[in-house]
Amino acid sequence: MMFGLMMIGNDEDDEWLSPREFMNFGWPAHYFLKGREGLLLYGWAHMLRGALAAINLSLIFLALFYLVDSLYKERSDRSTLFYRSLPVSDNILLLSKLTVGTAGFLMLSYLLGVVWVLFSQLVFPAEFSRLLEGNGFSLSQLALWDLVGDWFTFHLLQLLWMLPFALYLLFISAIVRSRPLLIALGAPFLLALLLRFSIGTVEPIAALLSNFESLGDVLLTEWRGGPPQAIHPGETVELFGGFGSYIFQVRTLISILAASGLAIGTRLAYRRNFSTS
Repeated sequence: MMFGLMMIGNDEDDEWLSPREFMNFGWPAHYFLKGREGLLLYGWAHMLRGALAAINLSLIFLALFYLVDSLYKERSDRSTLFYRSLPVSDNILLLSKLTVGTAGFLMLSYLLGVVWVLFSQLVFPAEFSRLLEGNGFSLSQLALWDLVGDWFTFHLLQLLWMLPFALYLLFISAIVRSRPLLIALGAPFLLALLLRFSIGTVEPIAALLSNFESLGDVLLTEWRGGPPQAIHPGETVELFGGFGSYIFQVRTLISILAASGLAIGTRLAYRRNFSTS
């Protein structure tokens, strides 16, 4: 009887896998992705795109704080006396702050995004790589060189379309005596309320802020994310489409003209406030 129980126990033990054997057998990729390897590449591409957008949005958010404080802090801590003593013109001083708050943050966003994508490709799990390669798929299907160019073009488009807002923040920073961020964000909100209760619409404010919505629409339009079954072995997978055509639109010209007007106002406010700082 004891011998029989031992034989049954041995047979049952032989049917079980140790944790190490279970992992080596291909958990979890083997069980969850078998026959759906294109889904893995699809999800990875979406993760890369999402991370690029998150990095970009984070740097844009930081640029807001930099721009709205740049000239206000200069006056409040009297460092404007030092800057004005340098052998450079006011135009150069203002241009340097604008360049850092726009092109500087956008270039950092671009570089961090590219580094993130390259690093992610290097640390892609080996188990998933073997699963992809065993079924004709590969990370090399992702058009990374196209991504480098497309993502740079998108940042250039951002620079042109968001330039009026950057100069608006500089203008607010140059004229206010306190709480520049609150005033910069609160003024459009109060104006929207005034328009809503006076003429019954906030369309004028929406039109002024339409560049933000347009940038989001452009990004979604060029977001290459079809169904997973559309990805085939060996086929090139683009993360984004081309953004170059959007640069040559009337919106770009209007943005540059609006930014020019705000630049003139910012320079006048900067010179006027120097004597009372």
